[in-house]
Amino acid sequence: MSEALSENTDLNRLRELNKLIAQLLAAQQCDSGGGPARTPDTLFAMRRSLRQTVLDSYKDEYKEFSEVWKSVETKAQGTVTIAGIFIAAAFTFAKDLAATRLDWYGKLFLGAAIVLLIPSIVLSVLALRRRTIKSIPAGSQVEQWADDIQDASEEDLAELTQRFIDQHSLIWKETTESTKAAVAQKEGLLYAAQLLLLFAIGAATIVTLKLVDI
Repeated sequence: MSEALSENTDLNRLRELNKLIAQLLAAQQCDSGGGPARTPDTLFAMRRSLRQTVLDSYKDEYKEFSEVWKSVETKAQGTVTIAGIFIAAAFTFAKDLAATRLDWYGKLFLGAAIVLLIPSIVLSVLALRRRTIKSIPAGSQVEQWADDIQDASEEDLAELTQRFIDQHSLIWKETTESTKAAVAQKEGLLYAAQLLLLFAIGAATIVTLKLVDI
């Protein structure tokens, strides 16, 4: 699910990164091949642009996984609702087995539906359970880093700015990977819950058809 949602965005990021890398390599070849020399400031600006692109990519990826997270939880809530309706109906049938006159196979499928619906609800609830993930950088923390860099001397400003972007990227990388792992767990639980629900609906359909035949 998450891979499908991010496929187009990943292609755009790859094109942008390739373009920046090509520009950086061209600049280095220019310097080594006797062409117009690039100033250190220009090369640094290109490298910083490349690292900034990496940072922006992590931020975009985190936003995508956050959207998938919300989608999974919405579907899990819907699965709980549907399974709850079916299990209520199944227990209603189970209380009136004599009146419904189900045969042995009908009772078997009715029991199977109940058995499948219960773990479907449990798995959906587990998918909704809160998970601990790495938090994104707090605004006050980023502001403090920026203030520290602004107070630095002119000689250290370029290096500290690069460190700021790299450190920021590292935190966003950890946050994104943590969110991705949590989303994968939720998706796995939801998939299992929906699969059980599908089988339960199939069993309930067979019971209904047997009642129609009666």
